[in-house]
Amino acid sequence: MSGIDTSDPCRAVSEAADVLRMRWNCVPDVAVVAGSGLSVLRTLGTRIDSVRYCELPGLTTSTVAGHDSELCLLQCGSSRVALFTGRVHLYEGHAASVVAQQLALMHLLGCSSVILTNASGGLNPARSVGDVVVVSDIINWTFRSISRQPLQDHRSNSPVLDDRWQHAILSASTLAGVQLNRGVIAQMLGPSYETRAEIRMLRKCGADLVGMSSGVEARWASSIGMRVAMISLVTNTLTDTTVRTVSHDEVLEAGRSAEARVCIAVRCAIESLPLSV
Repeated sequence: MSGIDTSDPCRAVSEAADVLRMRWNCVPDVAVVAGSGLSVLRTLGTRIDSVRYCELPGLTTSTVAGHDSELCLLQCGSSRVALFTGRVHLYEGHAASVVAQQLALMHLLGCSSVILTNASGGLNPARSVGDVVVVSDIINWTFRSISRQPLQDHRSNSPVLDDRWQHAILSASTLAGVQLNRGVIAQMLGPSYETRAEIRMLRKCGADLVGMSSGVEARWASSIGMRVAMISLVTNTLTDTTVRTVSHDEVLEAGRSAEARVCIAVRCAIESLPLSV
C-alpha cells in the first residue's frame, strides 16, 4: 500500500492549463511525450508555439541528460500535436503523481489521446539496437501507482494500451516502409541498469523490453479515460551470460541513430489515431 500515491496529478497543473488555454485557444488532437534523446520529434510538424516547463505553474523540469523541458504545439498534417520534449522520472525522486503531470495537463485541456515514447533495453533476443517497438502491454515493477481509491487499485485486468490503435500503427508503418514489432515492456524503478539475474527474471515474466518510465503514467491516463499508445526504441540489448556495462550516453547515441525510424513511427501513430474514444 505504501507505493500508492493518492495525490491528484491534475491539481498541481490546473493553473498551467489556464495558461495554455489562453495561449493556444485550441484543444490538441493528441499529446506526445518524447523519451531519452528523442527531442527530434520537434520535426514532426510546423511549430505553432513553444513554452518552457518552468513557465507553466506546477509542471516539473527534468534533470536528466537527453530530456529537454519545452512544450511545443505543432501542426502535423491535419492534427495539432502537443509535444513534451522530455519527462521526469520516479528515479529523480519524484512521486508517481508528479511523473503523470504532463498527461494530467493534457487531460485538463480536453486532449484525450497520448503517445508515450521511451528508450528501452532489449530482453528478447530477436530485438536489436535501433528496433522500434509498439508496446502491447506493461509490467509495473516499480511498486508505484496512482489512485484516488487505493483499495480498488488492484483492478488490473482492463487494458492500458489501446489495442485498436496498436494495429493501426503497425499497418500504417508497414505502408510507410518501416517494420515495427509488438512487445511487452517492464518498467523498473531505476536508475540502475539490470543485473544478469534481473534479466533472467524479466524474461521469465514475459517482458520483451525494460525501461524506467511510462508505465505508471500510462496506467493512470488510461484509468481516467485517455487513449494511450506507447512506442519504444531499443537502445541497448541485454544478456544474462556476460557482464556488460551500459551507459546513458549509449542510450542517447542509439536515439540519435534511429531518429528517422522513430519519427516515422510516431507520425504513423498520429495519422492513424482512431476517431472515436
